[in-house]
Amino acid sequence: MPGQLAVKIREKFPGQYDDMDDATLEAAILKKYPDYADLTEESTEIAPTPTETPEEGGGLWQTLTDPLWEGPQDFAQSIADYIDPGPRTDIGPKEAMVRGGLAGMIGGTREEGPDRWRGAGGVLSDVTSPIELGGMALGGAGKLVGPGIDILKGLGKAPIEEAAGAQKLLPSPHHRFTGGVGRVEGGRFGNVMEDVAGKPEGGVLRDPTLAPKADDIVTEATKPVSEVVEEVAEEVPKAGKASTLTEVLNLPRALQSSMDISAPMRQGLGLIHTKAWWTSWDDMLKSFGSEKAYDNVMDTIRQNPMFDMAEKSGVKFTDLRELSNREEAIMNTWAEKVPFVRRSNRAYTAFLNKLRMDHYDTLVRDAHTAAKSVIDSAGDNQALIKAAQDTDPAFNPRLANDLAQFVNNATGRGDLGKLEKNAQLLNTTFYSPRFIASRVQMMNPKNYVGKPAYVRRQYVKSMAALTGMWTSMAGMAGMAGAEVSLEPTSSDFGKIKIGNTRIDPAGGFQQYLVLFNRLRKQETTSSTSGNVREFGEGYNAPTSLSTIGRFTTNKFQPLVKFAWDALNAGEDAPFNALDRTAQLFIPMIMQDIIEVSRENPELLPLTIPLTAVGMGGQTYGKDSFGEPLLIGR
Repeated sequence: MPGQLAVKIREKFPGQYDDMDDATLEAAILKKYPDYADLTEESTEIAPTPTETPEEGGGLWQTLTDPLWEGPQDFAQSIADYIDPGPRTDIGPKEAMVRGGLAGMIGGTREEGPDRWRGAGGVLSDVTSPIELGGMALGGAGKLVGPGIDILKGLGKAPIEEAAGAQKLLPSPHHRFTGGVGRVEGGRFGNVMEDVAGKPEGGVLRDPTLAPKADDIVTEATKPVSEVVEEVAEEVPKAGKASTLTEVLNLPRALQSSMDISAPMRQGLGLIHTKAWWTSWDDMLKSFGSEKAYDNVMDTIRQNPMFDMAEKSGVKFTDLRELSNREEAIMNTWAEKVPFVRRSNRAYTAFLNKLRMDHYDTLVRDAHTAAKSVIDSAGDNQALIKAAQDTDPAFNPRLANDLAQFVNNATGRGDLGKLEKNAQLLNTTFYSPRFIASRVQMMNPKNYVGKPAYVRRQYVKSMAALTGMWTSMAGMAGMAGAEVSLEPTSSDFGKIKIGNTRIDPAGGFQQYLVLFNRLRKQETTSSTSGNVREFGEGYNAPTSLSTIGRFTTNKFQPLVKFAWDALNAGEDAPFNALDRTAQLFIPMIMQDIIEVSRENPELLPLTIPLTAVGMGGQTYGKDSFGEPLLIGR
């Protein structure tokens, strides 16, 4: 009987190694891939691949939640199909080349060096990125000249380059399918939206049936998968025992973020349309209940056959063991000595990790299944096989990394990019810099223009589902008698207002929309009086700079915000030191309960569950805005 390795290779590449017996084939593979030695033992059992979905535990919870995620998922899918239909079967190679050229003009080119040019998508991304806008402000108008010239270069260069790329990939005998792939993959040739220069080609799964190319399996041309994985993977810095200063600085934030189960409607809201979002609730609740249940959830995640690939592709898993690897809001161990704080920390961590793992698993398996169906029908057409492999994360580490990046962004753990080296400083200054980065990336045009089609569709589906949920919830609340402001320059925009209590179901996106519209319209609308103030008009009028400054300072972590407000206190900005000190150590959900019980106590049965699962809550009136919460009221 042949070993697992020979069986897998022959199943994956039928007929290509018929001139070699099993022993010779396995010896050739092991010479290049010694890590696969454990697969040469005789066995009829095949290790899991992305085409084999692991068995899922059913039960009452899954039965109850299936209808809840299927509706949002179908809605998001329909929006994605309309905006970006993906591969087509009804166009020929010429149209594919034209579409590829247009995609290149939008996306730009991957090549580094003096001739590198950027497409329109890159420039649009810069114009909507707060970080890039800041650079432009500091660097002057010259910051805009280069990208403009880049677009002009791209307009002339892209059609030729992209058409050549599409034609190379897509031979005419298979144009009914490959024309559509050409539209997708042709555009990919000119894409500079992702920083992939120098990254090697190759597979990222240890499963040898998913090696990069059949012809490279027994040659010296391709690196072992294990080496490719190490080069593609992002190193996560490990920290030792937390310093006393770090614990002190992070203590108020950790306490304020505790005693709830807010991960689903806060960080995890971007995947509300997925099955994984709904099926992770029971894991969260179990983890809240006991340490053993939390450990079991984490063990289940690590035992997932896709875990190594997910981690090495860049999915950001967190835990409670190392301070540096916790979710941002709970980077403190002292707070866990307070009853119920560690329970909420376990729930928060378990939900997000389970959500990330399960949805990444689904994305990879779906992409692999689609690519495999093309490969199985491609016969000996190597160009078509290569085109399909490029859409399979098992062959394409860049795609695997893009999917991991999407999962991170959708679950509130964005990459800091060039600021990654300053992560500790940012985390000391801001409440949740990675959460901020994730929301910016979810709204960044380059993720909807410059990424591969499969990745773009995930962003579209996520935003479509989130927007649908937000507008549906606000619309139903409005029909039930609540106030819902449609004024985009008001801080109440899109919020559900009942009396003086506001509920924000937008998961951290609403504030960016309000900021954008205030800067666009050069005015701001009061959430209490409804008065409109134009920028620069009248005494102490707001300006673009002051509006951005206020937005930024509201993102400070509690101790930094305390110090900032103390230094800037005045008649227009009163500061009660004792009251603000007390607030540093009170969980936000408790602060919400105190505010609601004073202004609208009859709303407590409604607001407590909504804010507990992550929706934002505020209660204030025209006369009570800015008043102390506890002391000196």
